[in-house]
Amino acid sequence: MPSIDDNRELWGRPDQWDDDGDSWSNGWGGPGSQWWSWIAPRVRAAAGEPPYDRVVELGCGHGRWTQFLAEWSPEVVAVDVAPECVAACASRFGEVPAVRPVVGDGRSLPGVRDRSVDLVFSFDSLVHADAEAVGAYVAEIDRVLAEDGVAWIHHSNLAASRLNASTALRRLGPLHRALARAGLVEREVHWRDPTVDADLVAGLARRHGLVCAGQELLRWSTRRTAIDCVSVLARPGSRAPAVVAPAGRWLNEGFEAEREAAWAAAQR
Repeated sequence: MPSIDDNRELWGRPDQWDDDGDSWSNGWGGPGSQWWSWIAPRVRAAAGEPPYDRVVELGCGHGRWTQFLAEWSPEVVAVDVAPECVAACASRFGEVPAVRPVVGDGRSLPGVRDRSVDLVFSFDSLVHADAEAVGAYVAEIDRVLAEDGVAWIHHSNLAASRLNASTALRRLGPLHRALARAGLVEREVHWRDPTVDADLVAGLARRHGLVCAGQELLRWSTRRTAIDCVSVLARPGSRAPAVVAPAGRWLNEGFEAEREAAWAAAQR
């Protein structure tokens, strides 16, 4: 499984960021298309309409989503474990006073006051974080989240699929390829962490006195396994829309169709 050090080393490499990560949104027609068609409506539905007084972004990378969060808040604390990513954000947003890039340790939110954050956001980053790191972040979310604040976090769901979560099986190349051809396992799980799933995150939320108001399961370019999950966390009694009208856990059967529609719209 990828450790914090593994993630720090991988995402600190310049070859991962030839285009600041924008190519990871190519299937959606670019970062703007992915943000406005898919991510933004879900965040608004969970947290209410912006602006938000303070936002914390976990795993900011080179700012693919930070640029949009800065339109929604006068303060975006952009956290990443890779100093190179934080330096890239500091350069990119040097003239944007809303953005405060911070090097994190993969477990804590340095310099963020208790109960001061309206939105904790992470997309396409914590899918690579292991159970230990996710658990530490949920504890920190409990510490920093405002009374009506919301955490909207995208994480791995790979642990829910025992065969696909087996790193030993993937090391047995011929057997893994044979099982993939038979449709019994996925050909590729996109470096999702095998120790994290929706049940784990829901349990962590309960342990820290939070409400897990919604979990959207996603097949991320996979045939039948939902390897990803977006979880919405908040405080009990919060007035946030996610708590007022909880969504529960559901499998988004239309995820790929939504992506294709966004790509098509972006080409017009």
